[in-house]
Amino acid sequence: MDGALSSIKFLKPRDERAINAAYWKLFEHIQKNKIQKWEEIKFFIENNDYCKMKLILAYFGEKNTKNCGQCSVCEKNKQSIFGKNISQQIINLLAKKPSTIEDLSVQLNYHSKNNILENLIFLLDAGKIKMLNFRTYALNHE
Repeated sequence: MDGALSSIKFLKPRDERAINAAYWKLFEHIQKNKIQKWEEIKFFIENNDYCKMKLILAYFGEKNTKNCGQCSVCEKNKQSIFGKNISQQIINLLAKKPSTIEDLSVQLNYHSKNNILENLIFLLDAGKIKMLNFRTYALNHE
């Protein structure tokens, strides 16, 4: 710490064979663990195919985890499943006037009703639209 040379005095003679045998195995085990942890962290950072929360939980030993739906990977997958342009088309239609799912299905006839409904739920969760009553949706101006 102070920059001076340090020295050790052994009270008993040091047995190199015992030290090397016992501690070298421990040292190798520790090094392998460090390399494995490094590889796992590197995989976490570079990978964009698996849910980040799922990877974190697996890193700490959790099993049978589900996708979180909130990390960058899950959000990207949501956008590819739901389609950004259909969400934008729904927002554009609701900006003109509040509509029911049937009205939206007629205007977006090239998309399935289920796909439109899933996008409506996604937009509701995101706070971009609101429900006026049980069947009518409108753009959220907040």
